[in-house]
Amino acid sequence: MTANPDTKPCKRKLTDSLLRVAKPYKDGKPRNYSDGGGLYLHVIPSGKFWRYNYRFPKQKTLSIGKYPAITLKLARERHEEARALLARGIDPSTYKRELQAANADSDANSFEAIAREWLFFIRVSGGNCQQ
Repeated sequence: MTANPDTKPCKRKLTDSLLRVAKPYKDGKPRNYSDGGGLYLHVIPSGKFWRYNYRFPKQKTLSIGKYPAITLKLARERHEEARALLARGIDPSTYKRELQAANADSDANSFEAIAREWLFFIRVSGGNCQQ
């Protein structure tokens, strides 16, 4: 399953009612439900996960999120965003990783993180703030 970002928008196949009843094979093996253009729902006994297969330059898979937290509509939006990145020559997996790293850095400087550090320091020092 590969998608060429220069092609027309793909024809969608999945419906929300189909996704609600989607199950893996009876022997527990994963089952994939394709929506077209490389987007599919990967169903295993422990849950349902959105994935996108693409080439950059080799075969890769982008994990979009878990269903039902990521709805069909949102999965399609993220799929189109990934296709747009590919059209600009950007690897969606690398882009996602860099975005998560940037968010982790900003979370480390949040008020909550600094307050937790301060509270930990107070507990460790026995309440003695003058050091």
